[in-house]
This record gives sequence, structure tokens and C-alpha cells, in this order.
Amino acid sequence: MLTMLAVLSLFAAPTDYVFAPADLSQDQVLSRHIAAVGGREQAVAAGDPLVVTAKDDAIVLLGISQVEGRAAYKIKITHADGAVEYHWIARDGFVELKRTAVARPAATPSPVAESSTPSTQAVAR
Repeated sequence: MLTMLAVLSLFAAPTDYVFAPADLSQDQVLSRHIAAVGGREQAVAAGDPLVVTAKDDAIVLLGISQVEGRAAYKIKITHADGAVEYHWIARDGFVELKRTAVARPAATPSPVAESSTPSTQAVAR
């Protein structure tokens, strides 16, 4: 039998949802993150995806969420191939707290060409 606490926990919201609009602009968050990791050159050398992005990639600051009890800026990167990454940057120190990646969507299958082999049809009896 489920206790009331167990039932309530089934409906608890996830901990990484966006619960507030960002109090800084996207550029301010990214520049402070770059400073926190030691500057642009170090970020590029480390391959930091928030700094090293292709020109066709889109970066969007979604708002403020929570990671392990800490407030964090949630950033979404959508790559040109459709792959998506989420990054959580600590609001108090601008270091990355969490990163997740979502695989790019599967390619749309191309239509199958009609075959020249005879199809199997039911034989009338």
C-alpha cells in the first residue's frame, strides 16, 4: 500500500525544469562562464561546447533551473544536424554543473522503390 508521501513523490516535478526567467542575458551568462573557466583560449582548448560551436548551431538561454539544490542557468544548443545538448551553468560561479545530450533525430526513411519481383497474392480456391 502506498503512503501519501509515496503518492506525492510520483507526481513531483523533475529537478531540472526551468522555474524562473533568467536575470541575465544569454551573452552575459556565456561571457561569465568563459571567465570562470579561465578565458576563451582555455575554453577553446578544452573543447567547451558553449564556446566552440559551429556557425549553424543555435544557443538559447532557457531560464533558471535547479541542479542538486543549486540555481543554474539552463542553456540549450541545437546543432545543425538536429542533435540537442542541454547545459546547466551555476548561477553563483558560472561553472558547468551538468550536461546532457539528446541524439539527433533519425533520418527520414526514403520511399522504397517498387520491386520487379512478383508479389505474393492469395490464391483463390
